[in-house]
Amino acid sequence: IPVYLFLILCPPCQPKSTVGVLRYGRIWVRLAEGVTPKYGDPVYLVINGAGLGCFKTAADEANTLELNARFIGAKDTSNIAPIELYHQINKTQA
Repeated sequence: IPVYLFLILCPPCQPKSTVGVLRYGRIWVRLAEGVTPKYGDPVYLVINGAGLGCFKTAADEANTLELNARFIGAKDTSNIAPIELYHQINKTQA
């Protein structure tokens, strides 16, 4: 279902709630400040601190979450870049 159709058909969403619309596939993402990805670089989501919600190519202690994904192109002038998300794997900590 296209995103706009999904949002029309779903029940009203609460403020600040999240709606999952992509589990795997290709999508453009906003990059954290100073990040310049190359094809094949790993993808990390910033979950704390500066750049919250943006994506990086390297881990940053407890501030990033590694995704089962790879960058598939360079960033553009809007500081976004394409990634390919693969089926996510639940990792257990040792």
